Amino acid sequence: MWKAGTLCITIAANIAETAILGIDACFPDSIVGFTPYEGISDVRYVKYYFDIYKKQMQAMSLGATQDNFSVDKMLKVKFILPDYTTQNCIADILSTYDDAIENNTRRIALLEKVARELYSEWFVRMRFPGYKSITFVNGLPKGWEVVPFGSLADIIDGDRGVNYPKQN
Repeated sequence: MWKAGTLCITIAANIAETAILGIDACFPDSIVGFTPYEGISDVRYVKYYFDIYKKQMQAMSLGATQDNFSVDKMLKVKFILPDYTTQNCIADILSTYDDAIENNTRRIALLEKVARELYSEWFVRMRFPGYKSITFVNGLPKGWEVVPFGSLADIIDGDRGVNYPKQN
């Protein structure tokens, strides 16, 4: 059983993925747990170090059948280790950015949901501003029409390099 605050590092499959446990937990032997020496290393600093050098650690892990980042290989990784106070400062700054990114990601998801709902309200349910004073013909506001997408613009398929000219 690993205690909350343990750094988990994958050593097989998705090499050098990291997470800090939020709760006590068990995990398989494809994950290594790191618990820092108190006052010597900050677990968040070590996590960020692994995150930054993930590609190099993955390169060290290439195998014939399955990639593996063994504990022996992990112990050969050299860390730049400033004093504990500096590690804390670095980890605090990076954590602040991570928190801001996480909050903004949640906000973006909420804004996307609102945009989808607004689109549905206006263009599926046809309840756009002023809809009560509009005349509808066959379910569409008078003067609107349904047209093929290709009649609106040239469409360029970048994958295949194909240009579909505007259809009249």
